[in-house]
Amino acid sequence: MKYRQIFRQRDFLLLTAGTGISTLGDQIGWLAILWFVMLLTKSPARMGLAGLCYELPSVAVGMFVGVLMDRFSRKRLMVLDNVLRGLLFVSIPMLHWAHLLPFWLLCVILLCAGVLSPFTTVGAMAFVPEIVTEDVLSEANAWDETLWQGAYLVGPLIGGILITAIGASFAILADGLSFWACALCLLSIRYSGESTDRAGRNGGSESIVANLLGGARVLVSIRLVLVITLIALLLNLAYGQLDVSLPLFVHEELRQSGSTLGMMWTGYGLGAMVGTALVGFVRMDGRQGLWMSVMVAGMGLSLVPMVWVRGMWLPLILMWIAGFCFGPYAPLARTIVQKLVPDDLRGRVFGIRTSIIGMGVPAGTVLCGVMLQMMQPSVWISLTGVAVLVVGVAMLGYGRLRTV
Repeated sequence: MKYRQIFRQRDFLLLTAGTGISTLGDQIGWLAILWFVMLLTKSPARMGLAGLCYELPSVAVGMFVGVLMDRFSRKRLMVLDNVLRGLLFVSIPMLHWAHLLPFWLLCVILLCAGVLSPFTTVGAMAFVPEIVTEDVLSEANAWDETLWQGAYLVGPLIGGILITAIGASFAILADGLSFWACALCLLSIRYSGESTDRAGRNGGSESIVANLLGGARVLVSIRLVLVITLIALLLNLAYGQLDVSLPLFVHEELRQSGSTLGMMWTGYGLGAMVGTALVGFVRMDGRQGLWMSVMVAGMGLSLVPMVWVRGMWLPLILMWIAGFCFGPYAPLARTIVQKLVPDDLRGRVFGIRTSIIGMGVPAGTVLCGVMLQMMQPSVWISLTGVAVLVVGVAMLGYGRLRTV
């Protein structure tokens, strides 16, 4: 089993341990931040503004971060990101306890943290192929994604426990410390990546705009990379509409409480973890694209029956299946991009992809909000499933994707 091979690679284990700790801390900290703002301001509008301050910059600057990842040491940039974000998040409770934290300053801190966050996400995607061999790249990405899914799943639970036990301020402090733990893991990686002399090979004297245009040309010219990027955008669009439609579906049609909604999302997260972890146990043999197509079609099929169900257990099962099918897409697509894009262009391509794909979730929530004024949530979820199923069938018909 190839998982054994990647577990023997010290640098990869340190990278995944660091990013896993950071992601877990981020989930704990983000829940604590929202709770902290709620208690501090008693204003839902300010809670939304705080969320916007952190989330929006990461989408906007992702492509620029990719350029820097191609010019300089990816390891050093990721270390710097985690050190600085640790300082930012530790400063929040410290300033609050000193009564020196007005809301505008909190928003500035969150804006700065949001600008920094793509350095680790984009950097890790570009860095993994440098520290593992190509024959285990798919399994390495699957393990990475499994850890991230696990962090997304248990982070809010741990965050809730910490908020209750020690308060939101201490939970935010724990988030800051997690970034420093990640920095220590990254510093312990022996491979630096600096010997590739990226700045000399990647237009170090060119402007950032010229570098971005070069990355965009590569993204467009490698047709398969463009196709799977657009598919990921569509899947995130479908995922985004669930953020709005599922609460309404549970409340208005199932007549259930918020605990049922939480169980549905937990089921989705568990399904995504299992599906992603199984990638390492399945012999791909150059058929990643075929598996991706089948999984996308499977996700669509799992959403279609929502229009007919009215009990509690069937939606839970369908959400588990949707997560199981959706989870493996990201690591398999990432593997294909990593193999097709040259190392000296990988950072900017992943940066541009991150910005493009990141637009899917907010666009999905907006679209869903408009459509639900005209139809029931279950009908819209089912129609979304039909659209995803059509995408999956189209992928199966795309010969280049079936053979990659």
